[in-house]
Formats: sequence, C-alpha cells, structure tokens
Amino acid sequence: MRYQKLGRTGLEVSQICLGTWPLGGGKDWTGVSEKDAMEAIECMLEGGVNFIDAAPTYGLGEGERRLGEALKGRRDKVILQTKFGSHWPHKEKLPGDKPLHDGRKEIVYQMIDESLARLQTDYIDIYMMHWPDTSFGTPFEETAEALEDLKRQGKIRFVGVSNFELERLEAAEALDIIDVVQYGYSMVDQKAEPQLRWAAAHGIGTESYGTLGAGMLTGKFREFVEFDVMASRYRFYKFFRQPYFDRCQELLQVMDEIAAVKNVPLSHIAINWNLAKPFMSSVLCGVSNAAQAAENLRAMDVTLSAEEIAKLDAAIAAIELP
Repeated sequence: MRYQKLGRTGLEVSQICLGTWPLGGGKDWTGVSEKDAMEAIECMLEGGVNFIDAAPTYGLGEGERRLGEALKGRRDKVILQTKFGSHWPHKEKLPGDKPLHDGRKEIVYQMIDESLARLQTDYIDIYMMHWPDTSFGTPFEETAEALEDLKRQGKIRFVGVSNFELERLEAAEALDIIDVVQYGYSMVDQKAEPQLRWAAAHGIGTESYGTLGAGMLTGKFREFVEFDVMASRYRFYKFFRQPYFDRCQELLQVMDEIAAVKNVPLSHIAINWNLAKPFMSSVLCGVSNAAQAAENLRAMDVTLSAEEIAKLDAAIAAIELP
C-alpha cells in the first residue's frame, strides 16, 4: 500500500480509500450480502487500507451498521470518515423520493449521534457535509457552528465538504473550518478539477469518488444498457447515456492497449491516472466483494509513465463529455 498526508490534517492515509456505498446493499446496488460486505472490508484492511468512507444514506444506514460490526476491536486502526446532511424525506425511501440536502444545526446533531451508534464508536475522524444545503437554504455559518461544537465535544476531529461549487468552497474555507474535500473525479468526469486544485493549493486534503466511473472504467460495460431511471448509474453518471456511452468506448480501447502492455486490468489504469494528479491525496474505490477489493489493492503495484498519461489524456479530450 502507498500512503500520503491528507492535507493539513496530518493524517497519513492509504491512497486507496474504501468506499462503502455498495456495501450498504439495498436497491441502489441490487443488494450486496452481509457476508460479501464483511469479506470485502476484511480484504481491504489486510491489504493496508486504513482510510474508510461511509454515509448514512448508503443502504439507509445499513452500510454504517455493517462497517461498525467489521471494525469491532480495531476502530483505532483506521481513519473513519462519514457524512451528514443528506437524508430522505421519508424514513423508508419511497419510489420517487429525492434526497434532502440539509445543513440545519438540529440535523447535524441528530445525524452524528445516529452515525456514532451505527458505527459503534464515540468519535469520527472526518465528518463531511455530503452536499451543500439546497433544500433549506441554511447558511454554512450555522452548520459550521454545530461542527465546531462537535469538535469541542470530541465527537469529530476534522471537517470536510463534498460536492461544493468553487464559490461555496471559498466561502466555507473563509470560516477556517474545512480540512478535507471530496468530489467526483475520474477519466470520464473532470468537472470538479478547479475545486480540487484550489483545495490542494490551500493545504486542504483531497479525495475523489467515482474513480472507476461506476464500473465504466473497468471495461465491464461494453454494450449499451438501458438502466432504470432510478438506478444509481443512470441518475449520477451521464456517461451511461447516449451519445456519451459510445464515446467512452473509444477511451476504453486506449486503456485496453496500455493494460495489455502492463498485463493489468483496466481498473488499475483508472486508479493510477487519478493518483498521478499532483492535487489528489486519496481515491475512493467502492467494492462489492473480496475479489473486487483484492483487484483494487493490486493497483498499488502499478505506475503510469508520462507517455501513457499523455496518451490517455488525448483520448479523454476526444470524448467531449459534458
């Protein structure tokens, strides 16, 4: 495993961060059994991963609960990150429900206690606002007051934000509370690069999610599939829709060529392309079972040459994704 300092936090994190969205099971990812989830977590930990990302919305809390079980007796061995602010309007997610993005003080206090209980811990290393508050219009100053209070109580150590536009990020940083940021970023999605570069330049730790393009960059999807409109891949990733899907196949062909020379799977190319960015601290890799976990771990044995990165960048530019 390779490790890197996470911005000014001083935390030394594995360059692969275990993303637990799939491990929550449920409708979002067609169900991942508890056995598969536990085996995937165990594999990552044994492989040197010390950084884990969670969220209450993953499996309606099931992802956090499973993670809490897996970390019994070794909580102090990992840097644990979970999120707050996003929740469903109904306790059980109903068809057509859209998540609320909520930064109100009462929600911050409520969600931290619920997460601590599910995760079976008394503190969170990094507490991250999942999305900016677009549902209630709460000023971030109010949210920040609650987060500072949680720090004083010892319930959280550091604060992060995810999916903030650059203007919001700059305003939040002015309050001197932001330690880490997380954005979607991959070979098929670089919209957040300005925020990531800005954060790194200001000493803030950076993370990418969607590193494997929800499976697109593993080569799993070679034929176009019409996903249900509520499926996660359809809702979050435009490159699973036409005409972008076909354009991505041209990038996959270039990845195929490099992977064949190195004798590695495409996922290793995607992970290392992200990590080659000077502004990137760690990349999230979501896994559904131990086999996927082991494959992602082996990516740490791979490096890309400047020539290979240039070849990939040229293919990416040709896609013209939105």
